[in-house]
Amino acid sequence: MKLILERANLKELVDDSVCIPNTENGLKQWNCRDLDARMEIIMHLGDEQVDYVCNLEIAQEMWEYLRKLHQHFDGTTIIFSYRTMMNREMHEGEQLDTFINKWKKQLDVVVTTCNNIDETSKCEI
Repeated sequence: MKLILERANLKELVDDSVCIPNTENGLKQWNCRDLDARMEIIMHLGDEQVDYVCNLEIAQEMWEYLRKLHQHFDGTTIIFSYRTMMNREMHEGEQLDTFINKWKKQLDVVVTTCNNIDETSKCEI
């Protein structure tokens, strides 16, 4: 994915080297490039992966979520995944089914990172 974004001259949108501009013209150009980066990311993901990122607003958020999802699983990753899931709150105006689906996806991440959560523990969570 890094190579795809680099080839499209969009890699800096996901690696924190470009800040969101505060001028109208700069913001307009940034929005177009960010849209291109989001489209590249989504077009190169499988359907299940798209579900994880389709509601995120900018390419950098997509990239960061996917990075955390696929990075090496160490103790910090496990704790981060678990805390993210447990601290997820329903936002005002958010549909209940949307909230539950996001929470279930985060549970999947926790199960993947922990690699040995039994059914009883899943039920307790």
